[in-house]
Amino acid sequence: MASPRGARAESRSGSRNDKGLPNETGNPDVGYDETQRTGLMITDEAELNKRFTKLCKKLKDYTEEWEVRVALLHELRDMLVGGSHEHEAFVPLLHQLKDCLAVQATDLRSAVVKEACETLSHLSRVLKKQFDPFADYFIPVLFKPLIVTIQIISDSADQCIRSLIESSRIKSALKKILDGAKNPRGHKILRKSCCDYLLIYLQRTSTKRLEKNADIIAADLVKILDDPDAAVKATARQCYHCYSQHFPQKAKTKVVAKLDQSQRKFLESGGKVGAPVRRGSLTSVSSDSSASSAKSRTKAPGSPAGGKPRSMTYSSPLAKKKDSQSGYSSSTSDNRAGRSGSGSRTPTGRGSRTMSAQTDSKAKRDYHTDAPPASDSAISVASADELQEEVHSIVSLLSTIESDPDVRAGALRRLRGLLNGGAAEYDVFSNLVEDLKDPLATQASDKKGTIVKETCDTLVLLAQKMGDRFRPFADFFIPILYKLNKEWFDKTMK
Repeated sequence: MASPRGARAESRSGSRNDKGLPNETGNPDVGYDETQRTGLMITDEAELNKRFTKLCKKLKDYTEEWEVRVALLHELRDMLVGGSHEHEAFVPLLHQLKDCLAVQATDLRSAVVKEACETLSHLSRVLKKQFDPFADYFIPVLFKPLIVTIQIISDSADQCIRSLIESSRIKSALKKILDGAKNPRGHKILRKSCCDYLLIYLQRTSTKRLEKNADIIAADLVKILDDPDAAVKATARQCYHCYSQHFPQKAKTKVVAKLDQSQRKFLESGGKVGAPVRRGSLTSVSSDSSASSAKSRTKAPGSPAGGKPRSMTYSSPLAKKKDSQSGYSSSTSDNRAGRSGSGSRTPTGRGSRTMSAQTDSKAKRDYHTDAPPASDSAISVASADELQEEVHSIVSLLSTIESDPDVRAGALRRLRGLLNGGAAEYDVFSNLVEDLKDPLATQASDKKGTIVKETCDTLVLLAQKMGDRFRPFADFFIPILYKLNKEWFDKTMK
């Protein structure tokens, strides 16, 4: 059994707080600086096993305070700095921890996600080939935070995936990347990012290792090159040119031969292969890719590729009244621009609040909660199929007024979380709202005031997120609300 490096594996000094954690990690916002840490020395496998048991217990879910979880992630990295990975038992113990790390990487708290992603990146750099199976496991997991509208979460996931591809030899994750890139019903951010990851993979992998998947990549490139989004197509073109450097003959017979004339011209219009775009740091693959990529990252979700955000001229009376009561000055198009990095609403008046409340919410993801969360935190889905599953489960919970009110209130809050996570961007969403009409009308007629309020808040958010598409649904719900309580309706809608 190899022993840890003694030269830099010194015991970490400093007192510990009442939770048994080092005081110097008590403030997670400071971040992790390897140059300022001496590492945590593990003398034997029994101690190592004890440490991993504690990590598994504390990181298996969201119940621990987020500061504690961040400090524990720091402790895992201290073990790497101290050379604990040289123990033969380290990698087998890490297998027991991978589900726990996946939980933290998909948390709603941005500080936790950031630290989890940086920990995974550090593990991949230190363990190298030993981390290959972990990279195949974590890359699909990171697709979920990748499409979250909170930029620090999305960027952390993006940088982590890039690091895993660069440091590891992925196998099964390649199929997940190709599936994410070629799925026309998938989230456009996921499609664009997966194209970037494919380009990294093609650039960093030898021709010999690519031969096994050469035909699969060629078949999927044909589909990706037909993507409706200009940014995705621009990156796909770079993937094709990189692929053609590995397999010139297959590029002609298995890709170009299956494209129509306009697609062939598109391939010929740009042949310079550079580095894939890294958010906020690197230049683009090519000049046209740079322009289209910047638009796809900063334009409002739902905007046509390369153009202005889709105008949203319709705002229901419900939405107008809700905004006036909250002290906000907003428009529907502003609410849909959350991915640009700027605040989507401007607080005006005494009741104003910032959107950071949504970022730092401790709202639970399950339906049944003892008390409603402080805000409707964004919940993102990776595909239209996953969105359909979410909505159908919500429909089943809201179809009756006989079930537990807390469960129904949790389902309504989850629906708002999906809306804040970009659910309205999917083309299939309007059809899903059709399925929600009757269940929402059922909850609006409930005798419990809290359920009625939750339902009305959900209708307000639907109107804001869907804009013009909500018009037929407004025509459906307004008479129902009017009939239920004319006096309340007249007072609220003035």
